[in-house]
Amino acid sequence: MRQYKANLSPLSNGYMTEHLEHVKLIAGYQVFWAHLKAAIRATSEFEAEILRGDQDADPYDGPLSYQSVATREELNIAAMDFEMVAHDPIRSLSVEIFKKFDRWYDRVWSEDFPLPGSIQTDMLQELRDDLLALTESIHVAVNQGDAA
Repeated sequence: MRQYKANLSPLSNGYMTEHLEHVKLIAGYQVFWAHLKAAIRATSEFEAEILRGDQDADPYDGPLSYQSVATREELNIAAMDFEMVAHDPIRSLSVEIFKKFDRWYDRVWSEDFPLPGSIQTDMLQELRDDLLALTESIHVAVNQGDAA
């Protein structure tokens, strides 16, 4: 009975073998989400540094700018990896999330920055809304056995 119950656990070898596509989808999503969260945080901190406008230091040549670039590159890799294991509509939604992040990131790094506060807020809210939709889509796909 104990062995039977252990085999039902999502962490058991039996479950992982039988549901490999689900495991890959969930793992890919978790990595994508973690990198997206880190990239949003780093770029937000960099954005705040630019908006403070400290005249003594160049924000584009400091640790926050480097962190913003590094986390964006890590997100790019995580997004590509996730695209390889996800299928539509999950793949399309994750691509759209990455594109929205990238548009915001590019605007932070553009010469036209700073953007009006309402645009910044709208861009981040769209990212949050899409990430919630992605989470729901993955939950439904895994629970319905429709990850492939």
